[in-house]
Amino acid sequence: MYSMSLFQLPKGLIHEIQRLSNRFWWGSDAKKHRIHWCAWEWLSPKSEGGLGFRNLEISNRALLANQCWRLLKNPNSLATRILKGCYYKDCGLLDAPNNSRASFIWKSLVWEQHFLLEDMELILKIPTGPSWSADTMLWHYERNDKHSVKSCYWLGCKMAEEPGTSNATSLTQWWNFLLKMNVASKIKIFIWRACFDWIPTSANLARPKVSANGKCLVCNDAVDSTLHALWNYKSLKAIRAE
Repeated sequence: MYSMSLFQLPKGLIHEIQRLSNRFWWGSDAKKHRIHWCAWEWLSPKSEGGLGFRNLEISNRALLANQCWRLLKNPNSLATRILKGCYYKDCGLLDAPNNSRASFIWKSLVWEQHFLLEDMELILKIPTGPSWSADTMLWHYERNDKHSVKSCYWLGCKMAEEPGTSNATSLTQWWNFLLKMNVASKIKIFIWRACFDWIPTSANLARPKVSANGKCLVCNDAVDSTLHALWNYKSLKAIRAE
């Protein structure tokens, strides 16, 4: 996290970290390979049925934007004075140019200025009235007007979201209800996998050709789907009848 708050991580490194995290989550290692039932992107947003794994690229950008905010709010700090003396003597931080000979830290900070510049054009269009108070910089995505990595990450996710990809509110409420259930985590994970049909039934294992066919090994005459295994199985019907 410390490195992510100072440097823009290469995309190759981010993809490698996500690949290793994906392998760990599904139980794969150097000796055995487990089925990855979904892509890493499916595990991220809780509102769309994910488990809340952070998008590392957006997290990296949010942490760097937080450093820019600290430079803006603390003009007399040692770090701010050093960077200002080196890279933006005659202008403000938000107007600072990108120097090809600058350090990698400064290039990373300049790369993330657009998070703070997002609403600047709209603000400049607001007519000013008579006031004796000095202007101050506020972050209107937080109630206390202070910048936070959490709200900046949320903003980054919204900016990266394609139009029309967000799910309905009812579906979002269902996923929130599932994750907040007062049951063991392994039960919540099992329900989550069942909702997406990621249970290793014979029918699902037949798709990657792990199983020879998709029939139930007990019934021999029914497709062993998730619905069959959890609801239509004969023994389950007898249990429900009791």
